[in-house]
Amino acid sequence: MRGEDRGREGGEVLLYGVGLGPGDPELLTLKARKVLEESSLIFVPTPRGNGTGRALSILSSLDPGLLRKAVPVEIPMAGDAGSKWDRAASTVLGALPHGGVCSFVNEGDPLLYGSFLHLLRQLRKRRPDLRVEVVSGIPSFIAAAAGRLAPLASGRERVVILPGPVEAGELEELLDGRTVVVLLKFNLCLEEFRRFLAREGERVEWWCVENCTLPEERLGGDLASLSGNDWNYFTLAVVRRRAVPPKRDAAEERGRTPRVGSQGPEGRRGGRIEHWE
Repeated sequence: MRGEDRGREGGEVLLYGVGLGPGDPELLTLKARKVLEESSLIFVPTPRGNGTGRALSILSSLDPGLLRKAVPVEIPMAGDAGSKWDRAASTVLGALPHGGVCSFVNEGDPLLYGSFLHLLRQLRKRRPDLRVEVVSGIPSFIAAAAGRLAPLASGRERVVILPGPVEAGELEELLDGRTVVVLLKFNLCLEEFRRFLAREGERVEWWCVENCTLPEERLGGDLASLSGNDWNYFTLAVVRRRAVPPKRDAAEERGRTPRVGSQGPEGRRGGRIEHWE
């Protein structure tokens, strides 16, 4: 039996955490849209409780009619501020009907650094019998990689996701040639990332994107693009160490000249460096 059917037939309310994806309303899953249409109330996180925010903007772009069911929920912007999340839980619990389906929306995915995570902890404490299910959403870094046709990882590579701020030394330790680092809230990393690039130079490759999938999307990928501090909260970066540094750098660092061998199958093609002089 589907979750929404259980909610109706059991006479109890079913609360969904719904992922809205990175911003483009066309990237919502079919299930997410279906659940939103069937919800009697849609709880929308607003950073300052003033009825604004990315989630509300996505809802409006998807279907302005959904806004008639929207209930703003003020949430803290940073950290796990317990008292404020407790007030957010009070808003949700106080508005829930006795039965049917309701939703709490979250840009990206609800369980990946989402506001729904913090709310869920409070709801579990105060009403452990509340039925809750989650509808996944497309994370911003997945959509960003697709938009750039840039593979996130292949073969034996590993992916590490870090929310800003992040220190340059932490990046240096993680980037071992097999690890790809995704930096969320990249706007909080700019100074340290510039310091990191000053040391690493062409040994790493990276790119960043702001407002992924939206008309105002902006890309960066060189030091010049980081000259200002105007990248916003919805900016991410993907960083990896190059598998092999550019050959000109290797030669310059060693102060030697590569000599191409002439023996063997690869040597005859002139495509392999045999030794250094």
